[in-house]
Amino acid sequence: MRKLIIWSVGTNGDGSSQLVSKLINAFDRNQENIKIFIFISKYSLLERKIVDYKFKKIEIIKLPSFFRNNLIQLIIKFFAIGFIFRKNILVLDDFPFLDFGLSNQTLLLHQPNLCYLKNKSLFWKSKRIAFALMLNNRTKVIIQTKHMAKRLMIKYKHNNTYVLTHSIN
Repeated sequence: MRKLIIWSVGTNGDGSSQLVSKLINAFDRNQENIKIFIFISKYSLLERKIVDYKFKKIEIIKLPSFFRNNLIQLIIKFFAIGFIFRKNILVLDDFPFLDFGLSNQTLLLHQPNLCYLKNKSLFWKSKRIAFALMLNNRTKVIIQTKHMAKRLMIKYKHNNTYVLTHSIN
């Protein structure tokens, strides 16, 4: 049986939690022979949205809430070598795993501030630098608008990008 790791520990906003909970539900209805492990953080909005689902093919792993911290996320994603060799990783928060192109990694990018340079704070500059270090051309990036895809190409020279427009309703 094939395995898929879905990393959604950093998902906690209302819009992203709604989108990710719908995706998780759709994965469970998938008829393929895939075992899915989803990592989320305890006490997150995402956890509250999926708490009543009865999953058949999905195993939810709940990490402590402090794992949502941006610095903790970056440390994990810089040094989580074990995930790289799993090969199939779907990241549903804003930073890919640093994998040097070794895995089949897909990133669903929610955060437009990583693509647009309007926010000049040290916090966002640091996040953009970390994102640039972690992104490689083999990582497939699913992004919400064509404008974000264009900005991603300009800012990070990344063209393995797919636009996903969605409705949360």
